[in-house]
Amino acid sequence: MPNRKKDSVLMVATIHDVALEAGVGIGTVSRVVNNRPRVKPGTRERVLAAIDKLHYRPCLLYTSPSPRDRQKS
Repeated sequence: MPNRKKDSVLMVATIHDVALEAGVGIGTVSRVVNNRPRVKPGTRERVLAAIDKLHYRPCLLYTSPSPRDRQKS
């Protein structure tokens, strides 16, 4: 279900939808999306398949650079 319709409004897939589809938690989805370690290869493949199936795209509006990515003044 890549896009759900609710009251004639097109809804996009969320990280929760991906987690449910892949059978994992949202933390695992987050680690896969951010290319972090500690995800088994089989789990990573399941999450990536769910991301493709649902056409999930992280919303950049809700992300912010982590302290390690910020430049020190």
